[in-house]
Amino acid sequence: MAGIPRYTAFRATRSAPESPEILSRMSLEETLAQAKGTIRDMARETKGNWIGPCPVEELFAGMSARTQLGTGLSTKLDTQETYYTDSSTSCEKKFHEIIVKVMLDGAGDTTLFAGHSLVDASIYPTQTWHGASNYEKGVVSKESPSVLELVLLGYDKKTPDARDIVDDTAQCSEPHDDCEAPYEIPEMTSTLIRGRLANHATEICRRQHRTHLYMVYVFHPFIRFIRWDRAGAIISQRVNYIEDCTPLVHFLSLFGRLDRAGKGFDPTVQVAPETEAGEAKKYLERWAPRTDQPVFKMDVPSAKGHRTRKFLVWGAIADPESPFGRATRGYPGVEVIDGVVSSTPMFLKEQWRDVASRLETVTLQELNDKGVKHVPTLVCGGDLPGQETKTHEVNDSSWRIGHKRILKRIHSRFVVAEVGSPLEQFPSSKTPVGHKQAYEKCGILHGDVSGGNILILDNNEGLLNDWDLARKEAEDDGGHQVSERTGTWQFMSFGLLRDPHKRHTARDDLESFFWVVLYYGLHYMSHSLAKAIQGVLVDIFDKFSFTHPDGIARGGIAKVALVTSNVYIGRRSRPELVFTRCPPLTDFIFRAVSILRQWHGRYDPTINGPTPDDDEEYIPATHADMEKTWDQALHSSLWPEGDHAIDQIRRTKTYDFIARRERPEWTDLKRSRLRELIDNEDEDGFPRKKRRKTCHGSEAAHL
Repeated sequence: MAGIPRYTAFRATRSAPESPEILSRMSLEETLAQAKGTIRDMARETKGNWIGPCPVEELFAGMSARTQLGTGLSTKLDTQETYYTDSSTSCEKKFHEIIVKVMLDGAGDTTLFAGHSLVDASIYPTQTWHGASNYEKGVVSKESPSVLELVLLGYDKKTPDARDIVDDTAQCSEPHDDCEAPYEIPEMTSTLIRGRLANHATEICRRQHRTHLYMVYVFHPFIRFIRWDRAGAIISQRVNYIEDCTPLVHFLSLFGRLDRAGKGFDPTVQVAPETEAGEAKKYLERWAPRTDQPVFKMDVPSAKGHRTRKFLVWGAIADPESPFGRATRGYPGVEVIDGVVSSTPMFLKEQWRDVASRLETVTLQELNDKGVKHVPTLVCGGDLPGQETKTHEVNDSSWRIGHKRILKRIHSRFVVAEVGSPLEQFPSSKTPVGHKQAYEKCGILHGDVSGGNILILDNNEGLLNDWDLARKEAEDDGGHQVSERTGTWQFMSFGLLRDPHKRHTARDDLESFFWVVLYYGLHYMSHSLAKAIQGVLVDIFDKFSFTHPDGIARGGIAKVALVTSNVYIGRRSRPELVFTRCPPLTDFIFRAVSILRQWHGRYDPTINGPTPDDDEEYIPATHADMEKTWDQALHSSLWPEGDHAIDQIRRTKTYDFIARRERPEWTDLKRSRLRELIDNEDEDGFPRKKRRKTCHGSEAAHL
């Protein structure tokens, strides 16, 4: 990938090393604590999705089906099983010698790995893994020297058992909460290694278009083979490659015979021809990526499924931050027909949806057919043929340890007509109307009302986007157990935050609209809480805990306190929340809180709890409750005209910097110049983007 720093690499041959462009390292400014925090978070997020111990023969059989070898491996091996038993070299050198020999000799077939190279695949500075000898290598081909095909990772620390990530001898006979992830070793070293492996998989899949990924984990004298897809990671039994190196040779032999689709590359995505790419960049310049990236040509099913349409995209608005889940990506793009590139930008979205979920294209088509306004206009799209996860197929395997059900996921891709800008100001009065009409005309709940899913179009109208979690309210009336909580954490109702098994209702969507207004008001409007803004935002919108025995995150304590007692915003908070330049917004916040308090004070049948008194009647939430209050505020003569968003966090930081002049190079600068410097930087201290920041929604939290 052009524009990414080159790294030290070495060939399997003894010739001079080359330096292909593979992955960008973590920035030098990132601290050890931040790196380890990311790794711990990744390990926690992937808990329960490590599936094994899969017999190596079964894993190899799945690979063989994609080669010309049938279900077996016919290649004769010229390497003896115990070839390395008596070797006295270091463990890293032992493993490297085996890999080099296999790639050179090809397990008896010298053409097997012809044109392949072994390169550095590190994405971390070495100081983030103290006391460990890291082995982070990748296999690339001569045709695509900047694209990793296979990753080999090893960490030489303490004893082999201390570095293993799963326990092949674990027992779990009955399904229960404490047995959700019995296969995963809970010790910190193993947890951090799982997080590191998962982060490697995430980074590779962010930079490549993948259906699955293979990896080899080395902990001398053992190895494990791992197959990743968006549903989980299948892990092989552990193999002692010193006592018997033939499984490793078998694996590499099979991998060398796989075509690109078999290796996990998405065949529906290709690098666009140079002429088409040049044309596309002219129309997509507004959304040009920060780093130098190629223009890709993507296949998108037509609305009726009769043919495939082609779209050119130039960098995703946002990339997945987990190896598992929906892995939503969105791109501004233009259509290309017979080499002719359209000048009209549209928006392409792809994700790995739960097979049991409602297709977003079906939802959008129904909304469009019913004339619902302020929702995306479907152009084309659907599921990509043959692109399904495989991890779920081992749910009931006799060798599996654990009982967590793995969901089947299907790769879906579609295009809508509108490309929106992010919500960095309050939406127009029409923005919530899209949800109201969807609910009243179609009985559809959005399921993920959030700041990232409310967009502003060029005509300043709002668009309620990302209907991938939407469902018919009637589908939830059967009283069945909710299998998955949906939404974006910061904007979810406190009922959903407190009870992950609560049924999602219209009230939850409506409450989310309130949290969006409050969040963006605090973040981008002048108000009386500016000095405490960062702490207030974290307390209300970000806090969570994993203290419940089921291991599922819970939160909402601050939201309940705000609604029931005006904590953070009322007079007791000192100061009371006042939007200094927009009094109607202050009135709306307190009136909306009063409405939420009334809802909270009545019995909500979707939350497990005591039965209400016979004379207490449930009061359903309606759009009219909030709509009238919002309209009164927005149409007030006191609402300012032409007010633009001002980042209150950046503004507070600017004044702090000016007061302290804490950067040495700023000692002799004037205040006006200081403001200019800070305004041209992102919050992480890097130069701020000059282009207009846009998005088409963000993926809901994977909970």
